Amino acid sequence: MREAKYDSFYHDRTSNNLPVDVLRGVYVADRELVGYRNHMFCPDCRKAELHYVGEGYRNGFLRANPSSKHSESCPYAYEVASSRIVAEYVKRISCSDRLERTLNAALNKTRDMIDCTSFGLSDVRFELAQKVEKNTHVETKKYYGMPFKSLEANFDESDFGHPYLFYGKTMFDIYVGDSYKFFNFFLKINDRNKIVTFSNQDVISHKNVFIDKDKIYRVAMWGKLVKYATHSKERYRIVSVFDKGANRLPDSNFIKIEELKGDCSI
Repeated sequence: MREAKYDSFYHDRTSNNLPVDVLRGVYVADRELVGYRNHMFCPDCRKAELHYVGEGYRNGFLRANPSSKHSESCPYAYEVASSRIVAEYVKRISCSDRLERTLNAALNKTRDMIDCTSFGLSDVRFELAQKVEKNTHVETKKYYGMPFKSLEANFDESDFGHPYLFYGKTMFDIYVGDSYKFFNFFLKINDRNKIVTFSNQDVISHKNVFIDKDKIYRVAMWGKLVKYATHSKERYRIVSVFDKGANRLPDSNFIKIEELKGDCSI
């Protein structure tokens, strides 16, 4: 069973959700993480206590303490689904309004103040199938946590090839190919670039949002992460959940883009 990793944490001393990058910088100079140890909690329910697993500056991450408990309305309260199970679930909802609901739940996680108690249970968990126990005819339900993944996270080898419901705030660089009419969306996130390539022109004005490279957007999408290098720089591409290689791109109905209003920055 895959154990959940956390891209961010709730810091009770500052009452803020902070990215794990904050800890990576501190850990280099202070392995005891003074000011953070015993003050880090689940970024969603803020109940389960977390601890830092140091694997160098780039790859350190957070795990939940074994004795800590999440609230029922927290996605981390449920088992982490395998790649096969997530792909089966996404296929099942791909032609229903449930797909739109999952994208909305992911967009909500990009908002500055997150209170997961306002989420319905169906926003944070999913059930793939009912099982009937032999001899008893008792139906049991198996729930899995919704596989949210922040685009602002530092990705590692365990992330590649696994389906996620990605979310984040971003700006776009758009490149239109002359021959093949494809669009490259370079997601500008902090000091890193992650590339997402779409082959569908509808994404340019997806859900009545016309993409402007000078504006900031909230983005949610179902997909799998692949890695490739270009011009000596490592970048990332998000491909379709159903892709067996690294070429099939997400269809526009698996993506939701919303302009971020007001005076704000990434």
